[in-house]
Amino acid sequence: MAWAEVRDRRLFNELLFSHYAGMSEDRVMVLAEEVFDEVIAPRIYPGTPDLVRKCKAAGQRVVFITGSLDVTMQRLAKELGADHVIANRLEFKSRRATGKLVRPVVAGPTKARLISDDAREHGHDLAECFGYSDSYSDVPMLSVVGHPYCVHPDAKLARLARAYQWPILDLKRAARHPSP
Repeated sequence: MAWAEVRDRRLFNELLFSHYAGMSEDRVMVLAEEVFDEVIAPRIYPGTPDLVRKCKAAGQRVVFITGSLDVTMQRLAKELGADHVIANRLEFKSRRATGKLVRPVVAGPTKARLISDDAREHGHDLAECFGYSDSYSDVPMLSVVGHPYCVHPDAKLARLARAYQWPILDLKRAARHPSP
């Protein structure tokens, strides 16, 4: 798995989600809730809700694009107030997961295409769009938006961010609001 993640994020996602093969649809839904509650929710940076609120207040459409599964990310989108989720989806046959992902697999350069397609579909100019990521694997996506931001980037992305002067955000603390 570690080799796959370094080599090709798409391959990593396919290997990771192949472990769902044979699981019933309702079991996948239960697991998605558990993953959200036990893994994702505790790791949401305190500044993330403020960032989403600021984007929404500025009239921006907030879209989460991720290689994670849609059934988990839908809950995150609801909790944070995002407008849409573009995420990987498990293939099901007879209400059982096949262990395969529905194409296209959301990873790497495909993310750039998917976010471009979504922006075009909703009448947004990519030059005016903002993108946020923590991973070097998202460079293609960050490269297509006019305002790329790196959030707690991995080492490779941090080097690239400094080279291209992309802002690096620290969301570990909630924004401080002045007292009334």
